[in-house]
Amino acid sequence: MRGALGSALSALAERSGVMSFGTGRETIDADIARTNKQELGQSSDPRLSGLFGGIEVAGGAKAAWHRKPGHAVQLAREPRAIQVECAAVALSATVYHLQIELSDVDRGVYEALDLRLGRHPSETMRYLLTRVIAYCLCYEEGIAFSKGLSTTEEPAVWVKDLQGTLRVWIEVGTPSADRLHKASKASPRLVVFTHNDPDLLKAAARERSIHKADNIEVYALDGGFLDALAAATDRNAKWTLVHTEGMLYVTSGEESFSTPVVRHTLGD
Repeated sequence: MRGALGSALSALAERSGVMSFGTGRETIDADIARTNKQELGQSSDPRLSGLFGGIEVAGGAKAAWHRKPGHAVQLAREPRAIQVECAAVALSATVYHLQIELSDVDRGVYEALDLRLGRHPSETMRYLLTRVIAYCLCYEEGIAFSKGLSTTEEPAVWVKDLQGTLRVWIEVGTPSADRLHKASKASPRLVVFTHNDPDLLKAAARERSIHKADNIEVYALDGGFLDALAAATDRNAKWTLVHTEGMLYVTSGEESFSTPVVRHTLGD
């Protein structure tokens, strides 16, 4: 019987491609159940999609799953608890769908935008919303989101012409002086939208010489404005965004928010 249980466990581990486990004195016959991807973490590997669900334990008892902060999932069985923690699994991005009526009066740009973008697990809402606003305020033909935080070789947003030549490099946050120098050499136009204190960028610029530093456009967005907008923006949201005379007005649902879009120079 014990050998049969061991064989069953080995077959389960081979089929799932994930894990096997035991109590030391006995081997537990278990089966990993499918779970809803939206309720648990996700993985690009379909075998790991949703991490783990309940475990049917020999004897008829069913284990409950508990999710720890971060990425671990713990499984337990009573009365003799069996605890299993999965190794760290890279969670996939959370998709946001934003429909935006854009009226950039200052630039004469009027568009209906239908955006789907992924929020990296380590990406804050302030960063995500700054990315979206940067996209809107720099909108032109050829603009696109890059792969975001999943790669360090690309900006948050960029603009390319029909031949694929980079025309505008758009950074978000507080890039280092080295990154600004590299980006300024790589693109004829460099724009930075920061959700942090712009003085941090100015301090970084004093650390070393930056290629064409005086031409770099820096725009700061107020953190309180972004936090309020984040609270009114879910994963499927509709915005009306108006930019006029240096002021930004955003309506999400029934709530409206405004903030100045302040331009800074690295030489200030």
